[in-house]
Amino acid sequence: MASFGFIGSNTILSAKEKTQKNLTSAQEKRQERRRENNENTRRFRIYAHLSKRIFNPDDYLHLEDVPNSSYLILNRLNKEPDLVTKVAQMFEENYLRDEPDNL
Repeated sequence: MASFGFIGSNTILSAKEKTQKNLTSAQEKRQERRRENNENTRRFRIYAHLSKRIFNPDDYLHLEDVPNSSYLILNRLNKEPDLVTKVAQMFEENYLRDEPDNL
């Protein structure tokens, strides 16, 4: 009966990487690729792809929230009324934030 979800966090630069100077153009391009916002992150895309392959859609309901890079996998055997609404609300209240923590 279990359901679960995840958030594919964004990739950020370390403090050392942020302060590096005199980078080559290839290094600058690499740094630029590593800066991600919270929408449709690389981790989210990879985890979502794997989830669809591992958890059969006949057994689990897959719900994606691309703007927040969050993904819910709900067990279809769980017949609790309004399960989707309850789980989505709980997930949003506990895990999704308007602003990320400053690192």
